[in-house]
Amino acid sequence: MTEHNLPPSSPPWALIAIAGLASLLIALGGYLFFRQEEMAIRQARQAELKAIADLKTASLLAWRRERLTDVAMNASGILRLLLTQWLAEPSAPQATSELLARLTLFCQGEGYRSMIIARPDGTILLSNDPHITCLDEPTKEVVRRAVGSGGPALGDLYRCQLCQGVHIDVAALIAAADGNPLGVLIARSDPEAFLFPLIQSWPTPSPTSETLLVRREGEHVVFLNRLRHIADAPLTKRVPLTAIDVPAVQAVLGRSGVFEGRDYRDIEVLADLRPIPDSPWFMVAKVDRAEMLAELEFRRRSAIVFVLLLVALVTGAAFLTHARQQRQLLLDLLQTRQERDAARDETRAVLYGIGDAIIATDQEGRVTRMNRVAETLTGWTENEARGRPLPEIFRIVHEQTRQPVEDPTRRVLREGLIVNLAQPTLLIARDGTARPIADSGAPVRGSQGEIIGAVLVFRDQTAERAAQRRLAESEERFRLLFESAPDAVFVVTDGNFAYLNPAAVRLFGADCAEALVDTPFVERVAPDTREGATSLLKKSGPGPGVSPLEQTYRRLDGTPVPVEATAIRILFQGRPSHLVFARDITEKQLREQERATMERKLRQAQKMESVGRLAGGIAHDFNNLLTAITGYAEFLFDSLPVGDARREDVRQILSAGERAASLTRQLLAFSRQQILTPQTTDLNGAVGNMARLLTRLIGEDIHLETRLAPAPCRIRIDPSQLDQILVNLAVNARDAMPNGGRLIIGTRVLPPTTGGTPRLPSLGAGALVELSVSDTGYGMGLEIQERLFEPFFTTKEAGKGSGLGLATVYGIVKQSGGEIECESQPGRGTTFRIYFPEAAGEPLTVPAASPTATEARPGHETILLVEDEDLLRRLTERVLQGHGYAVQTAASGEAALRLVATLPRPVDLLITDVVMPGMDGRTLAKAVHQQGKARRVLYISGYTDDAIVRHGVLEPGLAFLYKPFTPAGFLRKVREVLDGPADQARP
Repeated sequence: MTEHNLPPSSPPWALIAIAGLASLLIALGGYLFFRQEEMAIRQARQAELKAIADLKTASLLAWRRERLTDVAMNASGILRLLLTQWLAEPSAPQATSELLARLTLFCQGEGYRSMIIARPDGTILLSNDPHITCLDEPTKEVVRRAVGSGGPALGDLYRCQLCQGVHIDVAALIAAADGNPLGVLIARSDPEAFLFPLIQSWPTPSPTSETLLVRREGEHVVFLNRLRHIADAPLTKRVPLTAIDVPAVQAVLGRSGVFEGRDYRDIEVLADLRPIPDSPWFMVAKVDRAEMLAELEFRRRSAIVFVLLLVALVTGAAFLTHARQQRQLLLDLLQTRQERDAARDETRAVLYGIGDAIIATDQEGRVTRMNRVAETLTGWTENEARGRPLPEIFRIVHEQTRQPVEDPTRRVLREGLIVNLAQPTLLIARDGTARPIADSGAPVRGSQGEIIGAVLVFRDQTAERAAQRRLAESEERFRLLFESAPDAVFVVTDGNFAYLNPAAVRLFGADCAEALVDTPFVERVAPDTREGATSLLKKSGPGPGVSPLEQTYRRLDGTPVPVEATAIRILFQGRPSHLVFARDITEKQLREQERATMERKLRQAQKMESVGRLAGGIAHDFNNLLTAITGYAEFLFDSLPVGDARREDVRQILSAGERAASLTRQLLAFSRQQILTPQTTDLNGAVGNMARLLTRLIGEDIHLETRLAPAPCRIRIDPSQLDQILVNLAVNARDAMPNGGRLIIGTRVLPPTTGGTPRLPSLGAGALVELSVSDTGYGMGLEIQERLFEPFFTTKEAGKGSGLGLATVYGIVKQSGGEIECESQPGRGTTFRIYFPEAAGEPLTVPAASPTATEARPGHETILLVEDEDLLRRLTERVLQGHGYAVQTAASGEAALRLVATLPRPVDLLITDVVMPGMDGRTLAKAVHQQGKARRVLYISGYTDDAIVRHGVLEPGLAFLYKPFTPAGFLRKVREVLDGPADQARP
């Protein structure tokens, strides 16, 4: 840049104005700062004076109170007693010495100069200072005040006429027990010892500060304490009241607070004025104004120096800034030229290096430049195209109609706007190749804003169109995947539903997805699982979803829906969202509940089966023992003469045996080992027949109600066992309603199960007959229900239940091929439901007439008795022989075969136990029958599942006697078999 290219320089008026204004503002700021500091210092010193004056005043008042209290306390008590004694004998040396000792002790202990006892008229009676012979007038005035008030009185400072010292006296009346004055105690203090030092002290270092104690005497102010700056004695310095600029004068004239004036030295001071309560004194706390303003003067000079420095810095900064601006201006001119040249080169590089095609035209629409991408797409080189009209180089047609499309640069040059092609367009290259493009045009403006040309930017969209087609196809596949998914899939954005597939719409019970979109997701989650649902979304990441979590959703109608849900984090429509997958697990939970129920029932059944086997085995052994006990007891009973007292003992043995036999039958009923006689029975008729008995059984406080099915309910069951079921359940219901209630017995037929799992799998899918027994009693919890059918389990009081009633019902139902269920809640009653397979196609069994029990007539036939139990074998042998039969016995099947082989002719009857060690009774009977050694067979046993009895049902054509039995019953059965047809007692 040459010298003539430099711009003309001019004075920096702007910088000069700014510097001047800044200097003025700095000076003004310094002045305001100084005034603020001056005010702050004044306020601080005033506050300091006030605080010191407050402290001095409080200390002085405390000192005055202490003096009054000391004298009042010492004027009573021991001093009054000593004075009374001394007044009685003033000449007694001991009384005088004791009183003087007391005064001296008080004087030394409390810091007084001397102690005096005077009469109420002021005459001295006694003093510990022998030099005091009379009282000054101020002291007498204090005595008169003490006598007049009856309490302590504090005098004023005065100069003693005797010693010319300054004192202050405190007096208190010494009164006798009857209230008459004995004298006045006077305590004299030296103010130089404590009061003056207290007033003169100053808590902070200060060369001029001072505290004064003053009072008014006529037209003058008297300074009571020693002065700091004048060596006058106390009570010497006086100032007339006409000197109103003196702070002490203002104080006694009634002014209080801060005051600026001239002190006794005629020096300007700042003072705090205040009266001393309950005294004629006034306090003046002051400090010289020069001392107060010394710090302010220092700050004033510092502020002036600081302001001058700042003004100098501002002025220098202004001229330095002007110099730098001039230098920067020259540098900017040079850099602008360099940037313009670089921009031109960069524009050319960008134009020819950019990935889009670019064609520039002049204002006439002729090509001026084009980059290599434009050369490739149009088929023209830049040199060939330069100067040609743009439509010749850039030929575009509509993509569908192939009709020519207006050159976009025409509109750009005409309207001066940036335009884009709004319709799908094809570019026809020089060789005829057609390519889809997207283009835009913009005006090129000169330095004055005029349009000097246009620039056209376009891009080949062949690859982009292919990518869009692939993306659309992918989106369609995913849409079909989500729309057809059986599980619910939905998107949650900012806590609201943003998308739901049809399965999700059905899951939430909506008619369409729009009913849920933009509604809060948590509103469709049950309150007890909302925390888990929120945690699931927070834990989800962009990768594989978190482990499925069981939750409960709510349909729009409020119905709960259990689900398993998982989630992943995604971007949906450009916003962070969560993709949630939820599966309805209602059926799964039902299956799990059913499985748990079945497992519980299986465990209960297995437990009951085990207990039943144990009970059945015990009952069999009991049966053998009971048979022997009752048999021998009957022998003993028959052998005793009538009237013998021992017959009653034997009768009790027989009664106990009968009860034990009844208990054994209940155990066998529970263990499903009874001998049954199943018949086709109408359940409605059986309930109707038992209604009257049940009414008497349950009592008048309980109302029996039957709700029977309109049609017959036929089942296969032993009628006596059905009666036992009804009785046991009625008794159980009665005990659950001690205060009365309702007992409802109902029947109904349940139709066959068509498809799916049968209602009771153990009973198959056929029709069922239901017997329900409901009460309105106490009810019971699950813990009791799980043990309900266990033998000997009862909730009743001791002696009010054996615990076998429901166990017997359970065993009868199971042995009869049925199922039993219990529904109960505490306080809401209990319902037992018993299910039997329906026997609809079978005719009803007509009950046969019961045979009349008669005594068996004596016999003469030959009987072979086979029994492995020695005790029972000897008993039955004795019974048979005693009734005229010829008896052969054997202890086993093998021994019986050997015995019959030696007999000359067949026996009339073979009586054999069924279950024996080695050869069982059925095998023995067949072997003897094949040899022709026995015409008839009578089986005896305590089991109900052996060679001749299957699951409690006796095979037809067999004679059987169930243990335990009595001798009479045994003889009747033997006679019945011998007298009956032979085909009814086959082996």
